Amino acid sequence: MLKKNNQLLFTPFKINKLQIANRIVRAATYEGLAEDESGMPSDNLLELYSRLAQNGVGMIITGFNFTSVHGRAMQTRQCGIDDDQKMLKWKKIIEEFKRRQQEDSCKIFMQISHAGRQTTHLLTGEQVLAPSSVKCTYFRERPRALSEKEILMIVEEYASAAKRVQEAGFDGVQVHCAHGYLIHQFFSTHTNRRRDKFGGSVENRFRFLDLILTRIREICGEDFALITKVSLGDDRTLTLEEVTQFVAMMIESKKVDAIEFSYGTMEYAMNIFRGDVPIDIVLKHNMLFKDLPALLKKFWTTFLYPLFFKNKLKGFSNNYNLASALALLENLSKQHQLKIPLILTGGVRSGNDIEDIIANKQITAVSISRPLICEEDFVLKVKNDSSYQSKCINCNLCAVMCDSGRPTRCYKQHK
Repeated sequence: MLKKNNQLLFTPFKINKLQIANRIVRAATYEGLAEDESGMPSDNLLELYSRLAQNGVGMIITGFNFTSVHGRAMQTRQCGIDDDQKMLKWKKIIEEFKRRQQEDSCKIFMQISHAGRQTTHLLTGEQVLAPSSVKCTYFRERPRALSEKEILMIVEEYASAAKRVQEAGFDGVQVHCAHGYLIHQFFSTHTNRRRDKFGGSVENRFRFLDLILTRIREICGEDFALITKVSLGDDRTLTLEEVTQFVAMMIESKKVDAIEFSYGTMEYAMNIFRGDVPIDIVLKHNMLFKDLPALLKKFWTTFLYPLFFKNKLKGFSNNYNLASALALLENLSKQHQLKIPLILTGGVRSGNDIEDIIANKQITAVSISRPLICEEDFVLKVKNDSSYQSKCINCNLCAVMCDSGRPTRCYKQHK
C-alpha cells in the first residue's frame, strides 16, 4: 500500500522526442565491467542494466566510455566506444536490453569522454594531453599541450564515438563536460592558459565543446538525443558565474536536449560525491598510491592528508548541489527561456527529496548513483513509500574501489 502519492516523481518527461517514464535517472557510474583493459564491454553490463530497468529506473546513463585510447581514464576496466568492434558488442548488449523490456520503458544513454590530463601514461601509452601543460596534483603527470590540429582531431573522435553510440542502438548520448575531464579542462582558466582561439574568453573556452556538439549534430541528426553533464564549479578557478555562461551558450546553440548538473574535478575527487574519506583504502588499492613505500603512506595519512587536503574537502549533505543549481537557474532565467530538461545529481536520498526538488518546476529530474549501487530496487521502494530513505551511508568504498580493478559494488550492504 502506498504511504504517499508522488504527484510528480512518477510522471514522464521528454528529452528530444524520447519519453522518459519517470524523474529518476541512473547517473553515469563506472561499472568496471569491461572484458579486459582493451575496453571491450562484457555481457555483465547487460545484466546490470536489465536489473536497473526492471527495478523502475526511468533512464540509464552508462559509465564513461573513452572516445580514444589516448583519452581513456586510469580505471583498467573502463569501457570504450573508440572502434567498430566495441560498437558491435555494445549493439548486441543494447538489442537484448531492449528485447527484455516491456514497451521499451527504460531509455539508455551512453556517456562519452576524453580524460585529458586526468589519467596516466601507463594506460594511454603516451604523455597525457591537456589544453595547457598544467600538472594535476592528483595524477602528478605533466601533460602535453594540444595543438590546434590535435584539438580538431579529438572533436572528430567525439563525433565518431557518438555515431557509434547511435549505431549501437542507444537512445541518446551524453557528452561528459564535468569532473575535470578534457572539456572541463577547456572551460577552466586553471587548466586552460591558451592564447589562441580555444583560450582566454568564455566564448573561446566554450569553442571546443561547441565544435563537438556541432559535429555530433551533423552526423547523428537532430532527432538523436544529445545531452551534457557540467560541474557547477570546482575547487580551482571555475565559478558558478562562468558555468552559467557556458550553460547559456549550450541552450542558445539549440544543439543540447538536456543538461545534468554536478560538481568538481578529480583533483579533489571526494568533493564530487562527498561523505567518508577512506584514505587507508585509497592508499592500499589506488594504482597511483598502492606501490608507495609503507613509510611514505604513513606520512600521507598522518601529515599530508590532515594538513593539506582534509580542510579542502566538502562535507556531505542531502541534495548538496541543489542551492548552486537554483542560483544558476535564477540568473539564467532572467535572460533565457529554459525549455530543455535540467537534471540534478548529488546527495539525493529519498522520494520526498526528489519530489521537493522537482516541485518548483525548474529541475526536471534527478540522477542518482550510490543509492542504486546500494539498492538496485531503490526506485520501487520509493514508489511504494515516498518517505523511504536510501540505505547508502556514504562510506564511499564503492567509489574509491573503482580504482582497484574490481567491478563496482556496495561494500557495506552486500559484503
